[in-house]
Amino acid sequence: MHITFGIFLDGSEWSSAGASIGTMVCGPLQMLQVFEGRLGLSGVQSSTPERINQYVEKIRAVAPAWCRASFGLDSWTTAQQLLAWRDELVEAGWYATQNAPSRRLQTLAQLERDSLPLAPGVSDRLRKVLQALDGVPCSDEIHLTEPLELLPWVWREIFTALRRNGATLIEPDGAAPGDAPEVIQVTGRDEATLATQLARYLAQGDNQNVALICNSDSSLLDGVLHRFGFGAVGEQASSRWRESLQILPLFLETVWKPFQPQRFLELLLLADAPFPGYIRHPLIEALQQEPGIGGEEWKNAWNKAEETIRQNKHGYYSDPKAEQKKCDQLRDLLEKQSFQAGNTVSVSLLIERCKFLQSRLGPRVAEAPGLGTALLHVKALLGILEGKTEVSRIELARMLDSIIGSGSDNRDRSAEVNDFHCVNHPAKLQADFDTVLWWNFIDAGRINRTSWTTEEIAVLPNFNLQAARRLEHRSWENATGHARRRLIVFTPRLLVGEAAFPHPFLNELKVKETVDAETLCDASGQWRLADRSATLQLDQSTAAPAPVPELAQRSDCAIAAAFLYAYELAADLSVPVVYQ
Repeated sequence: MHITFGIFLDGSEWSSAGASIGTMVCGPLQMLQVFEGRLGLSGVQSSTPERINQYVEKIRAVAPAWCRASFGLDSWTTAQQLLAWRDELVEAGWYATQNAPSRRLQTLAQLERDSLPLAPGVSDRLRKVLQALDGVPCSDEIHLTEPLELLPWVWREIFTALRRNGATLIEPDGAAPGDAPEVIQVTGRDEATLATQLARYLAQGDNQNVALICNSDSSLLDGVLHRFGFGAVGEQASSRWRESLQILPLFLETVWKPFQPQRFLELLLLADAPFPGYIRHPLIEALQQEPGIGGEEWKNAWNKAEETIRQNKHGYYSDPKAEQKKCDQLRDLLEKQSFQAGNTVSVSLLIERCKFLQSRLGPRVAEAPGLGTALLHVKALLGILEGKTEVSRIELARMLDSIIGSGSDNRDRSAEVNDFHCVNHPAKLQADFDTVLWWNFIDAGRINRTSWTTEEIAVLPNFNLQAARRLEHRSWENATGHARRRLIVFTPRLLVGEAAFPHPFLNELKVKETVDAETLCDASGQWRLADRSATLQLDQSTAAPAPVPELAQRSDCAIAAAFLYAYELAADLSVPVVYQ
């Protein structure tokens, strides 16, 4: 087996050849799965919220003095941070039996020796793989894209064991780079301006030797690419604000007092809300008239719902009596069992709410697949609540934050076929291209630094303080290393309306030319960028709209004031405004 391994290569394509056998490209998670499959260590893995919940119980049982105050204020977040530190230490080669030079390490060692269970995380699974590799023959040829010394301790030990067992380990040779490509920086006011120029560049030539690096959301770029006849890149950032992910937290808001009409209205307005339409619409109207519960408008809404069920005009309800019973149960749940809890709530009530959601959402998964994720979140919360008696408001909020995590992808968007190569990280470029385009070449604001003190680092075997930064920097250099002729970077000055700053790698690049996107086309309609050019013509197939008389008679200041007022009105009302 020929394996290429790199820290940033999870999700890479295994081969660009038409057909290939015995070749794979792996990042840490994929490589871990390969090893577990070979060694018979695969199994059902516990989620991060489940492990945090187990660590909460460990801290509660051990009651270490070092984190007692923080744990008393916010037990979940404290356990989450301690568990993250513990996993980082395990990956770095730490053992609980070692001498602990700080109170932090003493606390973590104390928790590690506790007998309460803790499901294995990624670092624990890697340790098991390392133990299982002892004496197991291996004939793989493994190409590392980064030097062995820059990898975390556990990966260094795994690859050393593989080499000892017969594998061929090939590290990067560290040879001096060849001729640097010419670098062109294209700047522009925002993404929309730059996206047009990038798509126009692709449209003016053959793209078999062109690669695009897009490591941020490409929704705007995809729209422009479609206009020029290209497929979508399909890169997207996970979002925790997708509609299906809001069902569980908004529904559980109904247990707390006082009644919050805005939050309850948000729940009712969800397309997949767990309430039938015959009560949702009347309640929305009622809350708009009287933002409260139990008033005349509230009662009238339920009367309308009962009348809708009784009339059953279109025969939607095969059994109106059963549907009326469901309506009565829902009214009882909202009026008598909701908006009553103060700072804590009984777990039995939360479990009842979760099971209500399961019964309402489960039958609709086939028609709305996004509800499947919401049901998984409900199941995860039920697992965490098991064995507890009551939960505080802040603890429940932290649990939901961990369960939802970074959110989910948009199921309606995906990558499409193009004649150019596309990757979502510069380290994933594995072949040379004449031209490499780097979309949104801006500073992402990430900082690679360690929280460990000098005394704590001393107990970690060969801990490299600069490893994370050097690995990231090597990934940037990979883009220039695989660009034979030129690297074109696109740098917007504004991103989603906020100031954006150039990528830190720009300081090391010898930029041959910096051009503004708005100057790429001259007065005669001649457009040029690097080695490609085109003659642009004004599209006169659609007549320009006639000026509005009212605006034509106003001064420039008056027009500007009118536009500003319309913009502020749109922001206040959250409605689109069409300027004419």
